[in-house]
Amino acid sequence: MIWQAVWAGFAYFQREAGYTLTGSHNARVHGRETGQWHEAGLAVALWLQHTSRDGDMQLHVHSQIAHVARTVTDGKWRAPDSHGYNEHVGAVAAVVSQHLEEALTRRFGVKWTARDDGHGFEIKGITGETMRVFSSRRESITADLRTRAARFEQRYGRKPCQGGLAQLAQASNFKTRAAKKEGALDFAQLHAGWADKLTASGLSDVHQALTNGLRERVPGR
Repeated sequence: MIWQAVWAGFAYFQREAGYTLTGSHNARVHGRETGQWHEAGLAVALWLQHTSRDGDMQLHVHSQIAHVARTVTDGKWRAPDSHGYNEHVGAVAAVVSQHLEEALTRRFGVKWTARDDGHGFEIKGITGETMRVFSSRRESITADLRTRAARFEQRYGRKPCQGGLAQLAQASNFKTRAAKKEGALDFAQLHAGWADKLTASGLSDVHQALTNGLRERVPGR
C-alpha cells in the first residue's frame, strides 16, 4: 500500500516537475532569455524504512532524486530544473497521504480524524498518549531544539524567526540521530518490544484492541 501511494506521488511529481534546463538563462536576445525548459524523465532512488533511528515504528520511504534527468526530445542527460521542486513537494505529500489513507480504510476499515496542528489526518481511536510512546525520536529532537532556541534568545535578545527556527531544528535533527543498526530487522522481536512498551505505559488494552481489530478485518493474520 505504501509503495503504491509513493508511486502515485512521484507520478504527479514527474508530470509537474520533470524538466531540464538548456541554454543560458542569463543571456538575452531581443530582451528574451535564450534558455529553454524541456520535459525530462527524472531518476529517483527509493528506500523503504520500517523504523525510526530510535527503533520506534515509523513505516516510511526515503526518496533521492538524481541531479541528472533524461531529456525527452533528444535523450540527453542534463541537470533538472530543481529550483521548481519546492513548488510541488507539499502536493506530493498530500497525494501520497490520500492514497495511503484510502488503502488503509479499504483493507482495515480504519477511520480518520483531523490532526490538531492541521497537517493531515490521524487514525481515529489512536490517542496522543499512545503516539507519544512511540515518538522518542521526536521527543529527543524537541528537547534539543528547546535548548538551542533558549541559547539563541539569550545571545540575541529575541526569539528565533520561523526560518531561524527551521535551521535550529535541522541542527537538532543531525545532532540527535543515531546510526541505524546493520542487518535485517527481526520483526517478531520488534513487535514484542513495542507490545512491552504499551504494557509498561498502561496501554496494553490498546494493543489488544488493535490486534483483535486487524484479525477481524484480515482473516488468517
